[in-house]
Amino acid sequence: MAWAHPVVGANIAPSRASDPLSTMEPWLPSALRHGWIVVATDFVAVGTHQQETFVGRAEVNDIAYSVLAARHLPDANPGTAWVAFGESSGGHGALWSASLAPNLTPGMQLLGVAAVAPVAELVPVERAEGKPWAPALLAQTPPPPVPSFPTFVSQGTRDNVVPPATTALLQHQWCSAGSNLYVDWLNGVTHDDAITTSASAAMAWIEDRFRGVNAPINCSSGSPVKASSG
Repeated sequence: MAWAHPVVGANIAPSRASDPLSTMEPWLPSALRHGWIVVATDFVAVGTHQQETFVGRAEVNDIAYSVLAARHLPDANPGTAWVAFGESSGGHGALWSASLAPNLTPGMQLLGVAAVAPVAELVPVERAEGKPWAPALLAQTPPPPVPSFPTFVSQGTRDNVVPPATTALLQHQWCSAGSNLYVDWLNGVTHDDAITTSASAAMAWIEDRFRGVNAPINCSSGSPVKASSG
């Protein structure tokens, strides 16, 4: 399993943080109990003077290459199946993985992607509607993967960092495109609490991907919040 990290503190690379595993604590024990190999990468430029740029290709390069690197670890004995999992800004890269990662990991099988409170619909998240840079943000917005691909998203309804309406927009657009999408709406949950609240459901969803269980879809149920127009 490849972990796509959120922004840590004041733009600190996770590997340089005082507790490198801090963003992984809500779900890492469960992943290890399942016997999964977990790899986590610093995204390029994080921890430097540069700011997060949300470039899907660069993020997926880091995610996919971390998976390939794990295959060279002594005594790791990795399989060929894997899942991408990300939170917040890392959710952006995880969602892009559905479209871009398979071509970067030949001989391996990406079984699904999961994202918690993902920064996905960049135009409304950045409040860039009508701004000159809106087209650039739109170009870096994760598209529904073609063909359809198992995807899990969890989103708190009281999130003031990633507005729930932006995830509702993603749900509407991806479901309209026929995506194999399941959105777990977390009633009353904030951005900071989303990863802890959804950890159990996310791990169960990932476990089912490794077991070959058919992925659930809840597009017909819609979202409990109004989608942002973007």
